[in-house]
Amino acid sequence: MYCERIALGEESRACREAGARTAFEKKIQDKNTWKMYKQAYKKYYARCMKGNMSAAG
Repeated sequence: MYCERIALGEESRACREAGARTAFEKKIQDKNTWKMYKQAYKKYYARCMKGNMSAAG
């Protein structure tokens, strides 16, 4: 569906990657459940990356 060239305004992401991200963001824009999921995921991921929490739990 999307080409393999570098997307406009991007330095390294292909149209395929940028288009998929844009489609995902558009899909979750109006849904509160997705917003809550995204917020919880980011919080968990940040804790794992900082070392405050292991990936297993």
